[in-house]
Amino acid sequence: MARLAIVDDAEVQRRILTVLMEKEHEVGAYASGDAFLAALAAGESFDLILLDIEMPGINGYETCRRMRANGYDRPVVFVSAHDTAPERVEAYQSGADDFIVKPVSVHELQHKVSALLQHSTAIESLANQSRTAQQVAFTAMTSMGELGVLMDFMRQSAGCTTPEAVADVLLTALAAYGLHGVVQVRSSHAGTLDKSNASQASPLQAVVMASLRDMGRIFVFGSRGIINYERISLLVHNLPTDDEERLGRLRDNLALLAEGAETRLAGIEAASALGSLQADASQTLSALRTLLADATNRVHIARQHNQHHMIELFDTLARLIDSYQVTQMQRDTIREMIEDGIEESLRLNDEAALAEGDFTRVIALLEKLANNNT
Repeated sequence: MARLAIVDDAEVQRRILTVLMEKEHEVGAYASGDAFLAALAAGESFDLILLDIEMPGINGYETCRRMRANGYDRPVVFVSAHDTAPERVEAYQSGADDFIVKPVSVHELQHKVSALLQHSTAIESLANQSRTAQQVAFTAMTSMGELGVLMDFMRQSAGCTTPEAVADVLLTALAAYGLHGVVQVRSSHAGTLDKSNASQASPLQAVVMASLRDMGRIFVFGSRGIINYERISLLVHNLPTDDEERLGRLRDNLALLAEGAETRLAGIEAASALGSLQADASQTLSALRTLLADATNRVHIARQHNQHHMIELFDTLARLIDSYQVTQMQRDTIREMIEDGIEESLRLNDEAALAEGDFTRVIALLEKLANNNT
């Protein structure tokens, strides 16, 4: 049921309009424009106003102007015995929505009141839809901006090579959200680092971070909240507790930021560990290369000495055989045994040569392995 105001200095006219309207609407009647404006100032509210023009004190035109100047936008219908063009123009200029001539036609009055109420309701509905649409659009734009901060962090953190660089990029993202807080990064080779938006975290902040590390993945207390991962903790001081929708979005985005930082820190640690392994492997390969080269050289020298020694031994034995009194058959048998021994020695030398080749191939493979891991 709509609420109507009837403003007319004539009591009979107020009564007539009240009787016509009170069956379908709630009615409030006022004898002057001053009384009606005072009621509005006191907090009264109406869905439509039926307003006389000629009244003592301020007339209907002025009443309507003051009402509009105060931001009251409900429909106004002037009800007047005067029906000239100048009066209708002034009614329009003062802010009225329609005009009815006295004596009032019941059908016209009811029709115009009903049409204006429906129009007002439709306008209000459209205004609400517009506000809702604007809010949705603003929220969408805000969300896109917040998502942009997250994507920018992912791009920048991908190039970070130290835990401190990750902390700096994370604090930059935090500032882009209009937040401030403390970041703690923990590394097996670089230790623990606490940083805030301003600079290094204070000793008290560092103690607080240490005490909150065991509070679970996400812990919110008032306008503060902390997100914990194995290698990083993010403490925020000024969460927007008065905006539940934004708080929910920020909580999700901050968790993604912390998770991204955790992933990058794990990558940095893995790269550092791999670098250490590569350095150790390079040193081991270098030592092995030297040992194999020395072994190859010793085998080569030993093979040369062995070959030279066998030749000398054969010559010595040959001379000794000639100096002994042995039969030709014995001499031939001994020579045959010596030649077999020399042949076996040469075969062993050949195998040693093959071993030298194996050493050379091993060194080449090690060189290739070292080059692939650097």
